[in-house]
Amino acid sequence: MKVLEEIPNFRAGRNPDSETRIHLYEVGFRDWRFSHKMSPDTDSLVTTIRMLEEAGIERIEIGASVNYKKYPELRDTYEILGRLRAGTPKAKYGIYIGPTEKNYPAVKIDRLLEKGILSEHPGLPDEICVSISASEERNFEIYERSGNSVFDCIQRHVEKAHRDGIRVRGYVSAAFGGYKDKLDAPISSAIGWCQLLFGLGCYEVALGDTRGKADPEDFNKTWDRMKSFLPLERIALHIHAHWYLNWESHLMRVVRDGVHTFDTSVFDIPEPTRQNRDDLLPFDLRIPPNASTQKMVSFVNQLNTDIPLSERTKMGAERFSTGVDFEKVRVAVSFIRGVIHRQKPPG
Repeated sequence: MKVLEEIPNFRAGRNPDSETRIHLYEVGFRDWRFSHKMSPDTDSLVTTIRMLEEAGIERIEIGASVNYKKYPELRDTYEILGRLRAGTPKAKYGIYIGPTEKNYPAVKIDRLLEKGILSEHPGLPDEICVSISASEERNFEIYERSGNSVFDCIQRHVEKAHRDGIRVRGYVSAAFGGYKDKLDAPISSAIGWCQLLFGLGCYEVALGDTRGKADPEDFNKTWDRMKSFLPLERIALHIHAHWYLNWESHLMRVVRDGVHTFDTSVFDIPEPTRQNRDDLLPFDLRIPPNASTQKMVSFVNQLNTDIPLSERTKMGAERFSTGVDFEKVRVAVSFIRGVIHRQKPPG
C-alpha cells in the first residue's frame, strides 16, 4: 500500500547493512494524559515533542479528539498540532479519535474554531488512531457502547480519512486478556477485530496488553494462537507494564516472530524498581504505565548481545537498531519528568 511507503523505513525490516530497524511509536502525549487525568502545560508538551523529533522518533500521537469536557487534560491537542506545524515537522503526527462523528478532525476543528477555542486552523493530522477492545466489558466501560457500535463509527472515520488523504492506525485493546484481573477477552475477538480493521484500510494495528497483567506464560500462549492469523509486519505491540515486570519478555517473544513496531511513552520512567521510592510520583505506582521510550531504546540495543548472532542471522539481520539517539531521549525524559514533578497533582 502506498501509505506504508510514506513512513520512513516502515518496512523496517532490513537494509543493506543487515540491520533490523525496531520502530517506536510515541503514545505518551495521549495515553499518559488520558490515564492520569492530568497534563503538563502546552509549551512543555510542544518542547518535548520537538526534542523527540530531534532524537529520531518518527511517529508521535500528540493527543486525542474527544469530549474535552470529559477529558479536559487533552483539550490542547489541536493547539499543539498547529504549533508543531508552524515549525519544521520531522515526525508524523497522529491524533486518537473517539468513536463519535463529531470527534473526526475536520468536524472537531470547525467546532473549536466556531467556539473561539482555536484562533486558526491547525491543519489535519498525518494520521488518526482508532480503537476497539477485545473485551466487551471494556467497550461498554470506556465507550458506553458495544464493540459492533464502536466498529460502525470507526468505519465512518476511516472512510472520511481516506477521502482526506489521512492514514489510519488501529488499536485492539485488552488483546491479551488481563482486563480487571481476569483473562476475559476471547482470542477470537482480538483476531477478528484486528482483521476487520485491516479490512477497512488501517495501515497498522497495535495489539494492547492494556492492564499489564498478562504474565509471560499467558502472553506466550495467547500470542502463539494469534500470530498465524495476523500480518506480523503490520502489527505493533502496545504494552502496559504492571510493576514493569512483563514487557521485556513480551518484546523478546514477538521480535523473534517478526514484529518490529512498539508503542512507548516518554512520560514513564525507565526503571523505577531501581530508583529511590521517594523519587516516584503517585501516578508511577497507581496505574500500569506504557513501556518507557528511554528504556526501549536501551533494551533494543541490548538485543544485539542477548540474542546470539546465529539466531539474529536467521531473523534476517546481524543487529537491531531503533535509529533513535538514546542521549537525546534521556534529556527529553528528564525535561518532562521535571515539569511533572513541579506540577500540583489533580484533586
